[in-house]
Order: sequence, then structure tokens, then C-alpha cells
Amino acid sequence: MHHADRSAGAELARACVTLSSQRFQGGDRMAQKTETLNLRVSPELKELVRVAAAREHRTVANLIEVLVRDHCSRHGVAVKAVTKLPK
Repeated sequence: MHHADRSAGAELARACVTLSSQRFQGGDRMAQKTETLNLRVSPELKELVRVAAAREHRTVANLIEVLVRDHCSRHGVAVKAVTKLPK
């Protein structure tokens, strides 16, 4: 692992994160995006994410979602769907 990779990983590990909650109905994924995700990253990492997203014609938010889902799928990470009750 390169030093830059370790630094980026350490930054992400220090980030304050609230992951997107999603509701699944039946067999279809019907995502309700109601939560926010805030990260504090270096200007270099921010630019890397912006360029990567642009190359794939994605928003930064969508790229991060795709990367997280792919990572979790490859490493067997799963969470149950979270549904919030109406107030």
C-alpha cells in the first residue's frame, strides 16, 4: 500500500459519517435518501473524487455510493434496511 493510499484511508477513517438510510419494499430497491453524509478530506482527495466522478459521468455523491456498495459487496458487509417511523 502506498503512503498516499494510507493517508487517504486514514482521512476517511477520521471522517464524521452518517450513512444514507434506505427503505426496501418487496424485492425492489426503493431508496428514500433522507440522511446526509459529511466528510472532511484534503483538497487533493476532494479533487481525486471530483475527477473520478466526472470521468464516469456521475455526481460525486453517486460515485461515493457506488464505491461503498461495491466495497461492501466484495467484503460481505451488509446491514438491514432502516425504516423510520412517521413522527
